[in-house]
Amino acid sequence: MKKITLLFTLLFIAFQADAQLWISADVGFTTSGNKAEFTSGGTTIESDGPRTLDLIFAPTIGYNINDNITIGGIIAYNLDRTVAEGDNTKETDAISEIAILPFMRYNHAINEKFGLYGQLDLGPSFGKVTSEFESGSTTVTSEANLLGFGINIRPGVYFQFSDHFSMNAHYGALGFNSDRFKVEDDNAEQISRNSDFGLNLQMSSLRFGLNYHF
Repeated sequence: MKKITLLFTLLFIAFQADAQLWISADVGFTTSGNKAEFTSGGTTIESDGPRTLDLIFAPTIGYNINDNITIGGIIAYNLDRTVAEGDNTKETDAISEIAILPFMRYNHAINEKFGLYGQLDLGPSFGKVTSEFESGSTTVTSEANLLGFGINIRPGVYFQFSDHFSMNAHYGALGFNSDRFKVEDDNAEQISRNSDFGLNLQMSSLRFGLNYHF
């Protein structure tokens, strides 16, 4: 009940401040692969390395409280998949994750249409980690439940090209992220944890969004 009351209080403050409501769909996509080549005695053997796919889709809702401050929330779906193939073998590792992220942005206008922003977001994430190994006709599969938490600062740019539409992009993140993996079977339970703090400049952190302003 207290959380619902707090939510309505924030919405009331936003509307009282003549806030502008907008919705967005941020998208990020990266894929990679590599090949190795070995030559000996005039014979060349080529082999494919692991192939990776990183996809994120993040519906967003925000309120521009004033020219500088925006508050809102993000529901982000992320799929991270790696496939490695060898002689009669195939190994697939996949992370499927949903994050719920309240955020606040500080906007700085360069001119009437273009500007910069810094975004602070934090919140939990939930998902599964699946590993599958195939060798001939044998397949071995394992699953782990994922529970995480992150707090990140992200720099970005925006461009307002009409009264109702704008675009934004952000790249990189500075923050702390922690994940907890839990594997259960009939007789045992295994829990592992991973945490990191630092600057993420991987291409998977690049996202683009199309925004509609009401």
